[in-house]
Amino acid sequence: MSTQLEKLGKLSDDKMEANVNAMEATIAYTINWDNVDTAHYEIEALTVATHLDGTTSTLDNYFAEHPSHKCVINRIEGIAGHTVVHFRDRGKILTSSSHWIELDKFSIDEHKVFEGFREMGGEVFGK
Repeated sequence: MSTQLEKLGKLSDDKMEANVNAMEATIAYTINWDNVDTAHYEIEALTVATHLDGTTSTLDNYFAEHPSHKCVINRIEGIAGHTVVHFRDRGKILTSSSHWIELDKFSIDEHKVFEGFREMGGEVFGK
């Protein structure tokens, strides 16, 4: 898994939300679960994109026609954001439909941030 994604998960609050504003011409993708060949690989959805073009209507229309393309994580539905393809006995690959530079904001637990800072030998003043 991506070290960056793992660190983000450790700092997240219970909402575990991130806002990514993708640059123009960024390719969005998802998984057609009807075509997944589990004899050769397994796919693990790590994150989902819930909005395209600033709205959910684009995805709602898409899923009305392609319900098997929906990814669900903790009851949150969307298209694939980050996925890991685990190949049987051949390693794995992490895919992403966005770039970390496009990360706008994410929900964090302030206490986890300070705890991590302290673990690295830092000292927090005023908290």
